[in-house]
Amino acid sequence: MSHPTHPPKHAPLPPGNPAGGPVVMQAECCRELPLVDGAPPARLLLAPAGAFVGRDGRRYRLDDPPALAATLNATGADLPLDWEHATELLAPLGQRADAAAWLSDFRADPEGMTAAVAWNAQGADSVQSRGYRYYSPAYYVAADRSITGLSSVGLTNKPNLRQLPALNSENSTMPDLLPAPLAHALALPADADAATAVAAVSALQTELNALRTATPDLSRFVPRADYDTAINRAAAAETALRTAQAAELNRQVDALLERGLREARITPPTVEYHRAQAQSAGGLERLTAFLAAAPAVLDSETRTVKPPQGAAELNAEQRAIMDAFGNTPELLAKYGASA
Repeated sequence: MSHPTHPPKHAPLPPGNPAGGPVVMQAECCRELPLVDGAPPARLLLAPAGAFVGRDGRRYRLDDPPALAATLNATGADLPLDWEHATELLAPLGQRADAAAWLSDFRADPEGMTAAVAWNAQGADSVQSRGYRYYSPAYYVAADRSITGLSSVGLTNKPNLRQLPALNSENSTMPDLLPAPLAHALALPADADAATAVAAVSALQTELNALRTATPDLSRFVPRADYDTAINRAAAAETALRTAQAAELNRQVDALLERGLREARITPPTVEYHRAQAQSAGGLERLTAFLAAAPAVLDSETRTVKPPQGAAELNAEQRAIMDAFGNTPELLAKYGASA
């Protein structure tokens, strides 16, 4: 397909950029061009109202569609709809940048700003033949990412224009916008650029360095040495308390066991069992209750019987056996008392 050979007849670019700012080829409006009864559309949406994000990740904002439409209409010049952004890429190099159509009658519609499209034969053929299926506006954008003007529109088959540079008359590039998660993490606005992020990180680094070198507020912080000393003293006190509590428990248990043996409510073989049970949680209370309710294993006469006259005195081990089995010195003497 051949493009027209006549030179472009649109007005110089500055009239479409009354507020200044670089030209940015935008992918958000790279929509498929619909055919209406087999013909290219007679009107196109060029900029959505409000904030929007391009497919290439760049963010833009159109705050006042009526004002922008009025500004473009006031120039009295139609704007070109070319092929592959030739107006922005080839014209500055002195190469041809022919128009496929001309844009005029800019209006603020519910969706945003639209324009009437007057197609020439070659442009209409590009769309009707489906040689080109998308269109992409080239905006003038201020530092706050608001759209201040429209330079041109290009037919394209590459909806994602990430690879295309952002141009202005001085060949400067637009700053890259931050990914949304990074902007959120730095508490920056959605339209923040890399320079703003660098400034935010530098400020955080400065604040961090100041905190590292500042004398701590003793009402909020404790010197590490004092903290460690306090922790060690607390640990030592807790250990001493546990030791004292264990000693007191053992004293009370021993007293209960001695009383139990004395009253014959327990026997010597069961002393260690009762001692171990008393060491568990609530064990002292359970042992006290048991001794209060348990009957005597041996009667008082058996516990106080003395050896018969002339019998040998029993040693401690023999007496323990006698008490455990309810024997008497007479029985031991009769059946043998040797251990």
